[in-house]
Amino acid sequence: MMKKSLILAAGVGLWVPFSLSTVMAAPMPAKIIDIYSGGFKDDYPQALVRVRSYVLSVQSDIATLYGLQYGQGFLHPVTIRFDDGAPAVSENPYFYVQTKGSGSTFQQELIVNVEAYAKRRQDWSTNESTLRGGFRYALSEVMLNDIAAGDSDKALPLWVQEGLSVYASGNGEAFVQALSERVRRSKVGDLVGELNRPSPYLVTKDWALYYLAVKYIASTGGLQAFVRSMTSGKSGADTLRDVLSQEWPVFEDHVHASALQALAGYAMSDEDEGQSSSGSHSGH
Repeated sequence: MMKKSLILAAGVGLWVPFSLSTVMAAPMPAKIIDIYSGGFKDDYPQALVRVRSYVLSVQSDIATLYGLQYGQGFLHPVTIRFDDGAPAVSENPYFYVQTKGSGSTFQQELIVNVEAYAKRRQDWSTNESTLRGGFRYALSEVMLNDIAAGDSDKALPLWVQEGLSVYASGNGEAFVQALSERVRRSKVGDLVGELNRPSPYLVTKDWALYYLAVKYIASTGGLQAFVRSMTSGKSGADTLRDVLSQEWPVFEDHVHASALQALAGYAMSDEDEGQSSSGSHSGH
């Protein structure tokens, strides 16, 4: 069966690193494959309508957030298709990204998990921000991947890539809360690790810390300059030195301090924990 496709493009200019600008072909709009053969056909039309409504506005919003004139498609092919299921490790259950090839053969798929939509069909009104946030995360990943084009030398550090995408999603505080709300305030320091030492598989702790690092950068007013510098190929250390006037150890100290403060805001107080324990003993 032939697959029909819908061509989508945003109405803003396209920013690319100078090293690519002289050889780049015309930007390619994303394709939405509007054929679905999964097991939730009653929910698929609504998922399709939502994704159509997200693409143009979200790409423009993220470009503005990052300070990139990035729109009217992508440097490399991007396909949006609908399927059931998602990887075991995923920032959200609704959308995920797969990449293939590198350089001139680089391409990406943004997969919409219709099964996840179906399981939450009773909560459309309360989950709209979560759904849109999940798409913002995925499209940020697509945009950042598109610039690197599968080249490991151009790829952003994991904490930058994931931190930016969670920050763009608008759901970062949910990760911070989920990480610390069951932890006593005096123990939140155990939750803060090093940015360049991720877990073997990304977990809530990683996404929360990476988000808080990017949030700290944004609080300095330097987020857009940081993104432009990193996507142009500069190292993280050089970028932090140029944009924030901070060496890496100083930057990590600031992130650590701001992360402790953010996590403590959601953590259980030590006093409440002690009172709870005393109450449970006195009842025996």
